[in-house]
Amino acid sequence: MYGIRKPSAEMDANHYTYKQWFQDVYRFIFSKTNITSITSAYTVVTDVYYIRVDTTSGGVTITLPTAVDSAGRELVIKKINAGANNVTIDGYSSETIDGSASIVFNTQYENYTLISNGTNWEKI
Repeated sequence: MYGIRKPSAEMDANHYTYKQWFQDVYRFIFSKTNITSITSAYTVVTDVYYIRVDTTSGGVTITLPTAVDSAGRELVIKKINAGANNVTIDGYSSETIDGSASIVFNTQYENYTLISNGTNWEKI
């Protein structure tokens, strides 16, 4: 499960408390409900799951967080308006999305669900 360790007797030895475990579970559950709407360049933050992109004013570039720190994390990115302006999804630094540096699309309602494999991002 994304960033959640199983509670165990080893927790105390590793300085990982039950309180931290419950906080991780809470963050995981509510990470699936965090929605943001954007109209300009955006760098994804840790608590966002679904990104609605409006390109009415121009193209929008979204920079993904590092896949290394996001293993198992899912993101959904969707263009919500008509028009020819592009949405560009860029991997962090030299990280890739299914082997490509970026994804570019411009069709209304087109969307991508991405997941971090701990090294790069993959489309699912």
